[in-house]
Amino acid sequence: MSNMAAETITVLSIDGGGVRGIIPGVILAYLESKLQEIAKKEKIEEDTWLADYFDVISGTSTGGLIATMISTPSDNGTRPLYEAKDIVPFYKRECPNIFSNKNNGSSEEDYNRIEVEAEQIPYGKVGKPTYGTYLQGLAKDILKEKRLSNTLTNVVIPAFDIKKFSPVIFSSYEVKSGNKVLDAKLADICISTSAAPTYLPAYNFENESEEFNMIDGGLAANNPTVAAITEAVKPRAKDVEQITFPDLLVISLGTGVEGMTGEYNAEMVNGWSAFEWIRHPLWSGKRTPIIDFFSSGNADMVDHYCTMFFQYTNNAQNFLRVQDNNLPKELSRLDNASTDNMDKLEKFAQTLLTKSVTRLNLSSFRRDLVEGETYEKALNRFAKLLVDIKKKRGGAA
Repeated sequence: MSNMAAETITVLSIDGGGVRGIIPGVILAYLESKLQEIAKKEKIEEDTWLADYFDVISGTSTGGLIATMISTPSDNGTRPLYEAKDIVPFYKRECPNIFSNKNNGSSEEDYNRIEVEAEQIPYGKVGKPTYGTYLQGLAKDILKEKRLSNTLTNVVIPAFDIKKFSPVIFSSYEVKSGNKVLDAKLADICISTSAAPTYLPAYNFENESEEFNMIDGGLAANNPTVAAITEAVKPRAKDVEQITFPDLLVISLGTGVEGMTGEYNAEMVNGWSAFEWIRHPLWSGKRTPIIDFFSSGNADMVDHYCTMFFQYTNNAQNFLRVQDNNLPKELSRLDNASTDNMDKLEKFAQTLLTKSVTRLNLSSFRRDLVEGETYEKALNRFAKLLVDIKKKRGGAA
């Protein structure tokens, strides 16, 4: 690992999870500060950012918003719109507006009625998306006319087109290969990947005369790590023999998963209506069970196969998944934007840094501890490797 080559592909991936994006926000702030600390010590320019060290930054839903924040250039074109330390303050400032139903055409009384009548309304339309279009206006105001081709490093953001009935991967690599259809405005991409069903409205836009009808990227890849790796590796090889497995250095950030072992069982869900699978307002904190199951299972499968890939190629140390599968129930909702909840999410992430690294083990249905390494130590190690790679390249990533 200490001899990693300059041609190593460096990947940063960020999961979906709504307001729980505060968790990777804390992790990224720590990583960026560590990169700057090491760079200064080794007499590399001080003003470097995450986008300088990663060949590709990928994100889904809230992760897509973060990926865009840290990779979109400011108006002077040389630094990102947001430093990593700005992510958490941004979430605390804007999430109460994003997750507000004041501008979606439905009243609080409507939702109270729906909750009370949920068991008697198993099918059919029971209301508009819970939240309105504030995020759409915010993204357009911040990102303006900037496009995918304008980012400081390569970006990969999944979404899902319900008219095409197909995932759409907004990839810098595709744009560089001549695919102008995917060179959409970053605002349109962010709105698309974060349009979580039942929470935020679906989104329609056009680019290069192509129509998109988009919903949350979590339906395609709530954990976009494999999407990022695939897009990054693809241009470097015309055949698989040109890919050498040690040439990957990957950090994958989760947004926390509630520890729900034993909370569900077959008998329980067999009594649910169709509506209760989608939104269960009278049970366990107003959850959306089918979405929770899908997003968590989706993310864990990607984590599992990435872990296996790196272990089987004797490079387990090149892959870091920062995730906690014991998120307290009260912090698990992706739309709880109360000040108290967001403060607790921030503290949870800070505590996570001190915990031991774990790796998903689907054979035993648990995460195994990695002896002797906390997430803080692992991020310190990765930061040193990223700086070394940049030094060998003689410039930015």
